Formats: sequence, structure tokens, C-alpha cells
Amino acid sequence: MVNENMDMYNNNGSMNGNPDMYNKNGSMNGNTDVYNNNGSMNGNPDMYNNNGSMNGNTDVYNNNGSMNGNPDVYNKNGSMDGNPDMYNNNGSMNGNTDVYNKNGSMNGNPDMYNNNGSMNGNTDVYNNNGSMNGNTDNQVPAYNILSAENPSNILESDTRCTLNVKNVQDEAICTGSNLTNEIGPLVVPIAFTPIILTPALIEVGEWLGVQIGKWALSTALKELKSFLFPNSDPQREMEKLRIELENSFNKKLTEDKLNFLTAAYTGFNNLSNSFISATERVKAAEITLATAPSQENQDILDEARTLARDYFVSLHSQMIVWLPQFEISGYEEISLPLFTQMCTLHLTHLKDGVLMGQNWGLSTDDIKHFKGEFYRLSNDYTSRAFDSFHRGFNRLRTQQGTAGVIKFRTAMNAYAFDNIYKWSLLRYEGINPRITRSLWHYIGYNSSLGSNDFNTLYKLMVGIPHERFRTVAIGYRAKTGEDWKVTGAKSTFYSGGGEWVGNVSKATRIPVYTTKTDWRQFERRIHGRLGTEQYTRWHLTIQDTNIIGNSYLTGLPFDISYPDYFIRTISAKPEAYPIYKSLSLGDKPGYVVDNPGNNLIIGFSPDNLKTFMTDGNRYHSIESGYPTNPSCTIPAVLYNSVSNPFQAYFNDELGNGSDGSITLIRRGGAHYLVDSRSASYDRSFRLIIRIQAGSSAFKVTVRSRHTSESFELNFTLLSDQDINYYYDYISQPFNLSSTYYYIDVERVLSDDIRALTFNQMIIVPTTEFQIL
Repeated sequence: MVNENMDMYNNNGSMNGNPDMYNKNGSMNGNTDVYNNNGSMNGNPDMYNNNGSMNGNTDVYNNNGSMNGNPDVYNKNGSMDGNPDMYNNNGSMNGNTDVYNKNGSMNGNPDMYNNNGSMNGNTDVYNNNGSMNGNTDNQVPAYNILSAENPSNILESDTRCTLNVKNVQDEAICTGSNLTNEIGPLVVPIAFTPIILTPALIEVGEWLGVQIGKWALSTALKELKSFLFPNSDPQREMEKLRIELENSFNKKLTEDKLNFLTAAYTGFNNLSNSFISATERVKAAEITLATAPSQENQDILDEARTLARDYFVSLHSQMIVWLPQFEISGYEEISLPLFTQMCTLHLTHLKDGVLMGQNWGLSTDDIKHFKGEFYRLSNDYTSRAFDSFHRGFNRLRTQQGTAGVIKFRTAMNAYAFDNIYKWSLLRYEGINPRITRSLWHYIGYNSSLGSNDFNTLYKLMVGIPHERFRTVAIGYRAKTGEDWKVTGAKSTFYSGGGEWVGNVSKATRIPVYTTKTDWRQFERRIHGRLGTEQYTRWHLTIQDTNIIGNSYLTGLPFDISYPDYFIRTISAKPEAYPIYKSLSLGDKPGYVVDNPGNNLIIGFSPDNLKTFMTDGNRYHSIESGYPTNPSCTIPAVLYNSVSNPFQAYFNDELGNGSDGSITLIRRGGAHYLVDSRSASYDRSFRLIIRIQAGSSAFKVTVRSRHTSESFELNFTLLSDQDINYYYDYISQPFNLSSTYYYIDVERVLSDDIRALTFNQMIIVPTTEFQIL
């Protein structure tokens, strides 16, 4: 319970401050006998019959708890029909006994954390005196071993230098890095086709962004339904997405699982329609009472509000029951996007209730309760979505290798995690979120991927996270009678950087491609052909420029582009990885290994990064499109520059709208350039920064690019409700004039050895920001 709300629920089940909210017969206080003895709803007798069925739908649920037409959905042990003993006695999931052992380790990785707090396989990282293993000087903080002048001094095993405990958890969820590094089976060579971005889901994402910017009172659920189910047929509309996902991943849901989903869609559609109709009756009654005041019209309004309240509560309760039907183990590539959409509907419904509950007959205590439910379920649904992704990632890693997990990552970004990120912003008004994460495509012959390898591979894919490559060299073998294998790729970025990923020594040809620098001509398309299983010859074209010419044009064609995206980077997948690869922002993103090749990874960025990537200025515009888009979202990875780059690290991270987060240690600092020229002179703003739990203290300084103006911001915690192990802090108001400003993010230098990890900042006008 919340500290300031002791005994929120009394013994009779009523809410504190609202005694006897529920009477003995189950009715709601002030609405006697809402539910009659037979379980029917007041004013709707016999809605539920004696056997628990819904009126007009006898025996929906049979005596054993099964659904009509689908006996024994749930067996006596609580398992789902067709999946007995889904949860075993020790709490493990069926087919994965003892997922968590008694010592807290994950199954297959016993004793992940040893008694001294070290990580398994890295015993005694920190000794009793606080020193780091291998650095036994008494009371020397762990980070003192790091040196900007000598970056090779970084202990490769020092995960704490780049990540705190919470981030380790996040990486485990995203990449499976807490599993043993077994090698999965090789899979059939194939060139993968790109995913198709579903227009309906793109519209939902855009709609969510608008609603976060300006709250839509009482109409949000209705509007969101119209995007997902424009023909008022949720089954048919969601079938389109399901079929597309099934075709993309060559996997189909079983008939019984489809039946469960169909029942849930139908139930949601019917009940939500009843709720929306009830809220419209409230509106009509309010208008009638305003134009013709009378006791009779007041009674009509009171009755309409009671009905709206009851349907609101009923839909909330049923959504909690329905949502587990969308968490289908073994089918995560299909079920996770469907689960995400249903969660979005539920959270939208709860937010509507908090904003409009008083009009719908909810008491002050009711609204407080549902506000708590909104915060609780936002976190709960986010955790469940990450768990689902984690299961799907590790299954596809062993079944489909590199190509499978890269495609899964891209599809889940587009279909699920973009909206999951926006869940964390639904609690605010005045913010227009910006999605800057990349979409990825793998071209070539597939290969296995060790469970600990993806994190390193992802850093190579991203390259220098705040820049676009300027040239790319692709090494390949081209000898008569032999395979034309791509052996590696080397990108050069605006500031230099880059290194070969692969084995350049095996290349006999190294064509170099220089990208266009004008944002109006950014490359969008890569196409060509890849040989069959017998012939691995390549024909590669970027936009309209031929890179690898091959007159042998049979084989597997590929033609890859995404609407409203440009090519930001090209990399390769190495066949071997170092045991530890920290890749600080001072390191070159790449290394040479013995690589048979035939694998390129193309990274696409959304067009909203064109200006940022065009030249070396790398700035964010504070008011692009004011007043309809007043806020400015600054992803941590899109910095202008970093100080002490060997003390700053890029982290792979899902669900924050960008490609990752930044970790700073010792004297590392990240600096961001903001263009405020279109802002009104001396307009007041506030800055929100999202900091990972367990991070060190931080400071943020705003300084003019052209004058001596400089000031440090003071922050307060926005909410004690975390957002997937992150907390939002908000600054005091500050004014900006028409110029460029740097925003510097740094650790507070002290005896605290913890790192500072953050993933975004948001600048929002003071007068337009609110919190739910």
C-alpha cells in the first residue's frame, strides 16, 4: 500500500475514504444491488445466468471453468488446455523447469551472482577493500584503472565500468546475454526479405504521439479503436496483422490459439462498444440537463453516469483477464505485436478514466485507484513485453541464427517497442515523442549466433551512433572459378572512425562507395543478387551505383528499402567475437577477424534524422513545427560530442525510441547542441532527463554557444514510479533566447564509483507540461 494511504482497502473490500463501497450483496456503494443475486447487472436482469453464462449466450463458461465450445480450457492444476502443468510446483514454466534456482540464478547459468556479489565467470570482481579484481591496491576505486590516455588499460571483464546492475538486467532481457554461450545449429542459407511496415500500426503510433502531446478527453479509446479496427471488426483487422507476421516469419498459430484470440477480440469489441455507447449517453444527458434543467433530466444523467461507471470497471477487469491470451510462448514473433496493441487499448482506457472519471460517476477514491492501476500496469505490461521478446529472441537465435534475430529485432521495434516506449510518456501532456531507432536488414548466407555475441554485433551494426557513414569499403573475392565472397566491410564516418569488420586480407577487390551528403539525395535503396547455395557470387548496388559487378545474375535477388528511411550504415557480421568487447565511444567500431563473409547488415534511420546527419553540426531543433510540436526529444546516443570518450559507452537497449543509451564513468561527459532560434525570445522551458536506477549523481549545464551565458539546472524526481528501471527527473523552469545552446550531461565527481546511465532528454515548454 502507499504510505500516505494506510489501509486503502478496508475489511469489507471497500476503498479507504469510501466505506462500504461494495455492499454485502456485491453492489457498489451508492448503487445498491448493481449485481443481483443471480449475478445479473442492475437494470439488466439476468445478464449473467445461474451457470455464470452471459444472458443470451448460455453456458459461455462450463462447470469446470472452460469456455463454451472449448471444454477444459483450464485444467484443475491451473494449466491451459493443451499445455498441462504450464507452471510447475517450483514456479517454473512448463518445458523450462527451474527457470530460477534457489540462489537466484537463471536455469542453465547456476550461481550467476556469487556470494561476494561478483558475476558468475568473473569471481571477485570487487574485493573486500573495494578494489577491483586484478587491481588490489587498497581502497582504489574501480574506475581508477581507466585512462583516456591509455584505453587499453580497461579491464575487458569489467562490466561494471559500462553497466550497473539494472542495465545488466536490461541487456539480459534484450539479448539473452545471461545464457551460456552455446553455438546454435547452422541454418539453411537464404537471403531474407524485409518486413512490411503495416500502415495501421504506423497510424496508431502517430496517433499515440499526438495524444501524448495533447490529451484527448473521453474520446481516446474510441479513436484508437477506429485505427485498429476501422470496420468495427477487430477479428478481421487483427487477422491482417497476424497473417502478415505469420508470412514474414513462416510460422502459424494453432487453431486452438486462434480460437482464444477470436473470443478475446469479440469480447473486447462488444464490451468496449457498450462502454463507448454509455459515455455518449452521458454526453447527451449533460446537454439535455443544461438546456432543460429538471429533476427528471438530472435523474437521467445520474443513471447514465452509473451505467458508464459500471461498464468502465467491467472493461478494465475483462482486459486483465483477456490479455494473457495474447502471451503465447513459442509464437512471440506473432503474439508480441498483438499483445502490445491490446495493452495500448487498456492503458488508453485507464487514462480516459482518470481524466473523465468524475463525469462518468467515479468517485475521487475510484479515480485515485485507477490512476494507480494505470501506473502499475504500464510497468507490468512493459516487463511482460520484454520477457516475451527475450523468449522469442533466444528461440530464434538457435532456430534461425543471425538473420532470424536481426529480422525479429527490426519487426518488434516497428510492431511493438515503438508503442511500448510511448506507454512511458502517456502519463505526461505536452510531449511529442520522436522515434529515431534504426531498422536493420541482413543480406547473405545465414549463420549461427552465440548467445553472448549479439551485444557486440549490435555495437558494430550501429557504428558511431551519432553519425552517418561517409564511405564504405566492401572487400570481396573475385577470382575465376571461385566463389565471390564478401569478406568484410569498413565504414568511415564524418569524424573518421570505423574499422574493418571481417577479413580484408582475403579480399581481392575492395570497391569504395561515397555517400551523398545532401539530405535530399540520401541513399534509400540497396539491391542486387546473391548466388545460390552452390554459387556465392554477389551483385551489389547502392541506390543506382554498382558496387560489386557480376554478369552472373541468377540466384537470390534482394531489393531493400523502407518508406521514409535512409541508409545510415553498412556493416558485416564477423564469424568470431572477442570474449569481452567494451567498445567505448573512443574505440573504432570494428575489428579484423578470419571471416568467410557473405553477410552484410544494412541500417536504416528515419527521415527525422536527416538534418542531424547531414553535416558536422549535429544539432536538435527545439521547436520544429511550433506550436503543434513544441517539445524536443534528444536521444542520449545522438550527442554532438563527448569529453573523455574512452570513459563513455554505448549500450544496446530496447524500448526507449532510439538505438540505445549512454553510460558515463569517471570524467566522461556527453554534450548536445540545441537550435532554439525558432523559439520565442526568453520563453520558459523545463528539461526532463531519464536516468537509470542505481546511477550516480548527475549534473546538467546549459551554456550558450556564442555568449558567456551558462547555468546549471536543478532537478526533482517526477515520480517514484520507475519506467522499466528508469526514473524521470524534471528541472526548474529556465529561459532560452534565440541562439544555439549546449546541454552538458556529466557525473558529479565524488567518491561514488557508480556509472551514470541515461537514455534521453526532453525539452518541453513550461506552460504546456502536465503529469497525470
